Amino acid sequence: MAVFLDCAAAASEVDGRRIVLKFKRCPGTWIYCNYPEHLPAAALGDSGLGNKYLNRVFVEGEAQLFASYLNTTGGDLFFGVLIHNPGNATARVIRQAVGHRHSGKYPDWCDVQGGVWGDFFNSSSEEIFAIHSRESVWIFEGPTPNNKFFNTVLALQTDMLLECLVYIYRNRANIDGTATCFPWTPGSKQYRGVGDSYAIETDLGLHLSHMPCHYYTCRCGNNPDEITPIYDTCADAWRCCACPDKNLGNWGLHYLFQVVVVNDTDAARVVRSYMGSDGGTPDADVVVRFGGIVKWCCLNRKEWWNWLVDYIPAGQSRVYKYQFIHAANSTAPVLHGWQSG
Repeated sequence: MAVFLDCAAAASEVDGRRIVLKFKRCPGTWIYCNYPEHLPAAALGDSGLGNKYLNRVFVEGEAQLFASYLNTTGGDLFFGVLIHNPGNATARVIRQAVGHRHSGKYPDWCDVQGGVWGDFFNSSSEEIFAIHSRESVWIFEGPTPNNKFFNTVLALQTDMLLECLVYIYRNRANIDGTATCFPWTPGSKQYRGVGDSYAIETDLGLHLSHMPCHYYTCRCGNNPDEITPIYDTCADAWRCCACPDKNLGNWGLHYLFQVVVVNDTDAARVVRSYMGSDGGTPDADVVVRFGGIVKWCCLNRKEWWNWLVDYIPAGQSRVYKYQFIHAANSTAPVLHGWQSG
């Protein structure tokens, strides 16, 4: 039986043949919120202060929001998600799961960006909202202390086309519907907007006789159709691999892996799977969900996490289904390795 190992950073040589992955997009609206990464007071949504929203996206059906920010406004605030119904009939919104963490409450940044996914997957906060015609409802609000990082993940489902607005504010009573979008600064490397998928999937077949082997994730040019294009409705511009402002990585996106490992040798073998940095900067901060359990690991340059080990008899195979997530915008492209023995 496969063993899901805890985070333990160790140096390792990167070798073996390289595999190029092919991904299929899973339908669903991705509400991506990472601009401006350092939130100034001018980004506040209160009508007497900044009178700005951070993102504005139309959603219908399944959607997921990912947000990663640093509060530099000079005071404590709240991060909130408002759903507006522009239609003529009452809408139904299901908030399916939510995770929200900020630094200062947890030991370090790794426990914020990694632990928020544990909270999300273990969330029991499902709630149903009825939103009448031309009305709005707050479906989430989370505290964000001054000078602290925070990450938020939220899954929702709607039964009609609705408007999703993302704010930071001192008091949500001061959000009066007159806010405009916080303006884009050309050349910025943080992004916001909407994507057509918050999860991608791939099937992979490996043979022990061909190990070691490895593959990359979250780098333009490595894998066809991996990096999700993001459309910024406020700037009327795309962020993608071929765009002037490239989408630098799929931070917060779900990678759904199904890996079949065949022991095509004449003896029983141990197989190990690794994740880590290829020596680039910044570090590699990764989340894995396997067997219903979520674990995370923050790795320095040239460190790998041996996250899985298994024993496969000769002539037999194993199927490993797991989710992988680049924890936040502070992570580099990740190298995934498989070794025998």
